[in-house]
Amino acid sequence: MRVFVFSVMLALLPGNLHAAAPDSLQIWLNRPGQADSVRVRYVLARAQQLTDRDSALAEVPRMLLGALALARRSQYVTGELEALQELGVQQGQNSDFGAALRYFAEGLRRARQTGRTRLMAAFYARMGTCYYNQQDLGRAADLFRQAIKLSDANGFKDRTLAGALAALALCYRALNQPGPGQAAFQRALALSRAIGDQQMTFHTLASWGEGVRVQQPDSAVPYLQQALVLAAQMRNPYAQAYASKSLMQTRQQQKRWPETLAQARQTLRFARLCRTPDIEAEALNSLAEAMRHLGQAPAAFDTLQRAHTLLDTLFSQEKRAEFARQQVAFEVGEKEARIRKLEQQRRIGRLEADRQTARNRLLVGGLAALVLLLTAGGLFYVRLRRTSAALATSEVQARQAEAAARTAETQALAANTTKDQLMSIIGHDLRGPVASFQQLTPVLQELVPAGPDAADAHRLLASLAGGARHLGELLDNLLRWARTEGGQTVNHPAHLPLAGVAASLDALLQPAALAKGITLTVAVTPPELRVWADPDLLNTVLRNLLTNALKFTPAGGRVGLHITADGAGRLDFQVTDTGVGIAHVRLAGLLEPGPGRASRGTAGEPGTGLGLPLSARFVRLLGGELVLESAPGEGTRARFELAHEARGEGGTG
Repeated sequence: MRVFVFSVMLALLPGNLHAAAPDSLQIWLNRPGQADSVRVRYVLARAQQLTDRDSALAEVPRMLLGALALARRSQYVTGELEALQELGVQQGQNSDFGAALRYFAEGLRRARQTGRTRLMAAFYARMGTCYYNQQDLGRAADLFRQAIKLSDANGFKDRTLAGALAALALCYRALNQPGPGQAAFQRALALSRAIGDQQMTFHTLASWGEGVRVQQPDSAVPYLQQALVLAAQMRNPYAQAYASKSLMQTRQQQKRWPETLAQARQTLRFARLCRTPDIEAEALNSLAEAMRHLGQAPAAFDTLQRAHTLLDTLFSQEKRAEFARQQVAFEVGEKEARIRKLEQQRRIGRLEADRQTARNRLLVGGLAALVLLLTAGGLFYVRLRRTSAALATSEVQARQAEAAARTAETQALAANTTKDQLMSIIGHDLRGPVASFQQLTPVLQELVPAGPDAADAHRLLASLAGGARHLGELLDNLLRWARTEGGQTVNHPAHLPLAGVAASLDALLQPAALAKGITLTVAVTPPELRVWADPDLLNTVLRNLLTNALKFTPAGGRVGLHITADGAGRLDFQVTDTGVGIAHVRLAGLLEPGPGRASRGTAGEPGTGLGLPLSARFVRLLGGELVLESAPGEGTRARFELAHEARGEGGTG
């Protein structure tokens, strides 16, 4: 879930220094008589001014590193802490949260050493933001609480405290703790209003409304409307675009299409005013969807084409920006590698000097002993030489082993980072076009008139719609599998009414069942049953199992989802079909990924081979075990058990 992440900015320089031209920086720095502290603050101000310029992507980190080095040479602690903070912010904006965390941790250490308590609170909050963006919500909440505790203990009533409270509220909400989350949100809102910080007040309202929107769209509307009014008062087009986009998505989630249409047009105007093509593309997509539901199919088609063209342009720009970010990361990595090499050479030289000093001392001792007892001293000297040689050999071997271990660790981290970046790029670059493709086919079907002359066109469009659905399922399963393998899938259980889950699945899959001539039955007995489970994980499992059953059941067959309580605090989930069945020797292997798992359905439907393995993984995360029962020609039964609501309430509920 993308959320407005708060930012605690420090005042750097008066406005006249921010207006300096970029090419005057070196001339100004070389001017005689300038104090080092003034030079540091000037470089920090220029770096902050250039942050949003693509041409400055490589320039800004170099400027900040130079400011950090100058501040340390001149022992200007405030400048050093500000440089560390800005370097961390830069890395966070480039999604390198590991590097950002290192800078913030170093800043926290220096702030603690120098007694800068206010900055300690700011660095705690910054570190919490890094963990929040990496979905480590428990650790993020601990760090936000540290920032709040430090601010309260010292009587700080500033935007650092307000931002930490707002971010902690989002953590509590994501951890399914609405009570503490509401309390933290109300305190953050009251504080930001008390200190007269409109920007922080807007952030608090907008981020909380966006967080509430996912599960409670009706409750999110008042917060987002207040944020939109405040953005207008601030005359901030970007804030207006963001709040209007969130309100637009809420209306779309509520399926209130006239309001969605009006809000999408307003969002489009704000997005163009502040030149944010990503928000503009989202507004165009929502506008097309609203037009289609309001019977304006030709206009929806034209709007969707504009959104698709804009997305193509945006992806190309993001790829260029990503290349520039990778180039900066490579240059910084090269410099860090050279620094590590010099540091290693320095340590080796120091070890050699220490060893030479030790050898000299041993030699003097051996000569003194030789004067007293020539024979005994000679034997003792030989033994010492042999021991020294053995120690030297062991030391060299230890250094070689340490270097090899560091190299292996660096390669493993690089490989893991590359994998994460690859999956991020795949998900980002493919989701937009696939979503547009899926929205385009129903619009085209409405544009083609009915009749015998258009039968071939309708068959072709039906084939395109099936291909779009399969492509979307494949992409979703691939990304879910990658997140699961990388340990990024998080289980956030909640009390779910199963009747609602069953109704949404029935509405989603009933058209596919009717098209294939299959009777689909969904039943919850009794209807008021609830389950303690993560809604996304449970919906994914049941949707995959039902889709799989429909695929391998021929026309005239039956597919059913039956959810019952066993009376012992457990709920029994069963998906059954009257399809072709599975040979016993293949059953166990279907729950693990591997080559040859994908197969076509009874109507030639393609498969991914990931649906069942992914479902088995998610069922384990939910606390159950997926079991398959089948035989050729006798259909298939997929079943698992989960805890009833009463079992969950005693623990984490």
